[in-house]
Amino acid sequence: MAIPVAILTVLFTAFGSTEQLDRSGPALRNLLSPLPGSPFSVVSCAIVPNEPSEIARVVRKWCSANIDLVLTSGGTGFGVR
Repeated sequence: MAIPVAILTVLFTAFGSTEQLDRSGPALRNLLSPLPGSPFSVVSCAIVPNEPSEIARVVRKWCSANIDLVLTSGGTGFGVR
């Protein structure tokens, strides 16, 4: 049985714009999906801005949808925001 996985990219510059700016989300998907016999099934991907409330909203939604693993990537690193 496959483990449902969701990938969340935190990337303010890509949110609401073209997904071509997000390289980490597709890279994670490519790492998990093509493996023969992989126990993982990527069922959802999203991009959100660097806002804690938006990040929490999406993670809560996925947890409510019985997604067993949420991978996050992106962000701007340490800073004022």
